[in-house]
Amino acid sequence: MGKEMSYEDLKREYDRAKVYIKAAHDLLQKQKDNYYVLNLLTETVFYDDADCDGYCLYEETGEWLEWQEELMNRGNNDG
Repeated sequence: MGKEMSYEDLKREYDRAKVYIKAAHDLLQKQKDNYYVLNLLTETVFYDDADCDGYCLYEETGEWLEWQEELMNRGNNDG
């Protein structure tokens, strides 16, 4: 099996996932609080010290998920 992730690496990935989940929650909260249907790809949320629209969040979370999948596949193919 490949090199296991250190505690610090796991904590960093966990913290990153929390940032994305919080941003997604905030985006969905905007819809919940609004009578009209919103275009969530154009609505903004704040994370990483900046405003980011839903499309930006979509792209970043997609890239993060792909990277996580690569890590899992690398670990499964070692050995």
